[in-house]
Amino acid sequence: MSLVEQLLLALRFNTSISDYLLPISLLDKFLKRGGATFTPSTVLPTILEVLAQEGYCPQRDGQMRIIYKNKGNPCYFFYREDDPEFLLAQASFKPDGYRHVDELLLYQVCSRMNATQEAGKAYIDEEGGLTFTVESFILPDTPLAPLTLHMCRALEMTLAFFHRTLRAVSEVQKAEKGDADTSSTLIPPSGSLPS
Repeated sequence: MSLVEQLLLALRFNTSISDYLLPISLLDKFLKRGGATFTPSTVLPTILEVLAQEGYCPQRDGQMRIIYKNKGNPCYFFYREDDPEFLLAQASFKPDGYRHVDELLLYQVCSRMNATQEAGKAYIDEEGGLTFTVESFILPDTPLAPLTLHMCRALEMTLAFFHRTLRAVSEVQKAEKGDADTSSTLIPPSGSLPS
């Protein structure tokens, strides 16, 4: 197996964005792609272009944000030129999407998820909405195209992990209460989160 194949294989099974940065930079230099360095003014246009090439139909919203949908879920990339080394991918859901789920249960699931997952985090905002984030530092030689795609994938995996954890914790609570019905109508069967 070649060095490139080994790096790609390692990247495929790893979910921590910080673990991607060095291999991505090394792979980019190994393949001599060039253009790996960036200026802050090119970050959002590059992300917009990469997302469009992948079929996400992104839109730029203001100076700091790109909006796109991933499997029907609204997602965002945030980047500020005055903080050029930090990039944030985020998905947010309104509280009414979870009105039938106990708020304490949501806090428990967020806490469990944040303790066990490295790449993504879940938060409940002051209005009761759910926010999922994946953060990354942009090193000088980090190619933005692969980083963008890895962050999209990590955000998607964060949403899926939250959904699986919510289902598991719900089923445990139902079993503890003696409720025989574990086919919870509170969680969509599709595996996607409400928007």
